[in-house]
Amino acid sequence: MFDDKVVLVETASAKMSVTQPGEIESYFKTFELLRQSAVYGQAARDLILTAIEHFVRRGRGNRG
Repeated sequence: MFDDKVVLVETASAKMSVTQPGEIESYFKTFELLRQSAVYGQAARDLILTAIEHFVRRGRGNRG
């Protein structure tokens, strides 16, 4: 999101410019929810390490 006039959306096969006010509002609300739940710095590292540990333990359990 650059401003309240246009949202650029990139997918694996296309780039879209969204300019309809209602659609921009939807992207803004979604972005705000994601921003509020984001973590940075040490909290982000801790979250990533916890996920790695979870999947390492899970992988070991599946190998018998």
